[in-house]
Amino acid sequence: MHSTAYENWTNDRLARAATHERKQYEKAAIDLIRSELEKRKINSQMLADFERSTSNRPPHRTKGTWLMPRLLNRKQFFLRWSSWLVVFTAGMIGIVLALPDSRELREELSLFFLLIAVLYKIGCIHVPRARNAGLHPLMLLLFLVPLVNIGLYLFLFFAPPKRSR
Repeated sequence: MHSTAYENWTNDRLARAATHERKQYEKAAIDLIRSELEKRKINSQMLADFERSTSNRPPHRTKGTWLMPRLLNRKQFFLRWSSWLVVFTAGMIGIVLALPDSRELREELSLFFLLIAVLYKIGCIHVPRARNAGLHPLMLLLFLVPLVNIGLYLFLFFAPPKRSR
């Protein structure tokens, strides 16, 4: 008897493939998966119980949202970074022009605006691009090192996306 690629799979992985993910496999593959489950003495009742127990789990979010994406490619990164720069500059100029007499309020509002803008930039622009380029998000701490941050920006702008597994 020949071995199948499914012999190395865990019971949980086989059960998931035979129940929730069965539409992703061809019929011949599902038959092989089911025969492997039968060899392991996992019957259809156990599979039904597994499917019932796991069907109410919320799906894993991998895509993100428009405002907070999970990944950004080079073009999206450039467009979002450019847009952020324009909005940030316009916002700071707007604060200065709107409050010409109140220096203290202008400074406090500018710092608050700067904090929100930088947090958005790091969390929603830099981190998704770093993930896409295969860089660990903690490497973004290098932005705090003078001159190294220029190299990091060049990397984020020009690095190709990491190959998916």
